[in-house]
Amino acid sequence: MDERRFDWFTRRLGAAEDRRSVFRIVAGGLLGAPFGASALEASAGNGSKQCGIMTCQPGWACCHFKTGAGCYPRQFVRCCNQGLCSKDTDCCGSAQCCQKGWKCCGHGVCCPKGWRCGKYACEAKSAGASPAATVPFAPAQPSDTREWIERGWLALAPENAPTRSAR
Repeated sequence: MDERRFDWFTRRLGAAEDRRSVFRIVAGGLLGAPFGASALEASAGNGSKQCGIMTCQPGWACCHFKTGAGCYPRQFVRCCNQGLCSKDTDCCGSAQCCQKGWKCCGHGVCCPKGWRCGKYACEAKSAGASPAATVPFAPAQPSDTREWIERGWLALAPENAPTRSAR
């Protein structure tokens, strides 16, 4: 166990409310070591859920990322194929989201809601004799885990948290 993981583990033990919580933390660490994070995703009994090496609080869900897993509040965001998107946006590809008011057309491109996804662009749904209006596809935006962490809407285990580059 490296230094960061040990520090995280001891902080979790110190914050445990009762003996059962301590047992779950210790047992989770012992069971998870040989099997990896995916084997540990189980309910902890008090409405919380095991998510990799951490436990999500009640009302939060687990999302798996390329670098690990993290907990997020369901009322604000949702897990979208290894990333997080706002509740009011569409998931569009791996860890990508359409902007608010747009829908996913597949292949990482988005169109305004109420428009059709054409072959080369977004097409207005007008049935007039003139050629239909078009707008270019908008590329889906990558999910930004730093934004969700800063808002307090994503909790990651320390070894999975993104680091800021020195400037």
